[in-house]
Formats: sequence, structure tokens, C-alpha cells
Amino acid sequence: MESLSDQYFIKALDHYPRNLTETLESLNYALSHNEDNAYAHFLMGRIYAEQIKDRINAEHYFQRAIACDISQSQFYPYLISAQIEIGKFEEALKTINYALTLSSSNKGWVYWLQGFCFESMEEYEKAISSFKEAKKNAFNTYFLNDTKDQIKRVKGKLHKSKKKKKKGKNKKK
Repeated sequence: MESLSDQYFIKALDHYPRNLTETLESLNYALSHNEDNAYAHFLMGRIYAEQIKDRINAEHYFQRAIACDISQSQFYPYLISAQIEIGKFEEALKTINYALTLSSSNKGWVYWLQGFCFESMEEYEKAISSFKEAKKNAFNTYFLNDTKDQIKRVKGKLHKSKKKKKKGKNKKK
């Protein structure tokens, strides 16, 4: 028999994303009955990230979900994404390194996020390398094509970055 917390979580899933008020109410009930309901924390994090656009609270809920059930590899990309979006690049890289050790993790997605993290840090060569790893781990044609586009886009930034550095050196002479 399902616990009361699980029943409220299922109600929340039933309402999401059409009725956020009911979703949030059901999630709050689920968490009040079991504060260690990893999936309730995870869905709450997704609501904060995707609907409310509050990445700081999203990060909190994703971290809480992982603390409740560290083995749920599908939680990690969402945490990584939130960490990148709020500028916690070093934390994101640590989370990425851990997520890559999980046998069940979607390595293509994790490497893709690593590429965005390095790009955000303006480490374009590392970003390209990460996107290439993501491409090796591609799981469908859309993802493969998108990853190729990311590589091309970041190569353009790398080229511009090298031009700026070259101009800066010439001006100093």
C-alpha cells in the first residue's frame, strides 16, 4: 500500500504542469507527510527551475532530492543546470564529476552540461572537448545534431577569443 506522501506526490504529478496551484499544494502535503520524499523534492525543484524561474530554490530542492536518494541519477543533470545558471561553476563541475561515475547516468547529457559550464567559464577548448564527449554518448539524432551545433558555435567563440588575445598582444608591443 502506498504511503500518504506517495499518494499526494501522485496527485501532484497528475496536476503538473497544467495546474501549479494544485501541484504545489499536493507536493507540500507529500513533504509534510514524508520530508525525505526524494521525488517530491525533485518535482518541486523542477517547478522552481522551469515554471517560477528561481534557480536558487531549484538548486536547494534538487540537492535535497539527492540527499534523500543519492542513487537517482536522473536528478543530477537538473542540479548541474541550476548550479551553472546561478554561476556556481566549481560546484557544478564537482557534481558533474560525481554524476559521471554513476553507471545509470545519462553521460551524454552530463557531458553536454559540462560543455556549457566550461563555456560559461570562457574555457572554450574544454567546452569543445566536453561537447565532443557528449556527441560520443549521443542517444538520438536530435541530441547528436544539437551537440554538433554547440561545437560549431563554441568554436566560433574560441576563434573570436584568440583574435582578441592576438590584438591585445600586438597593441602592447
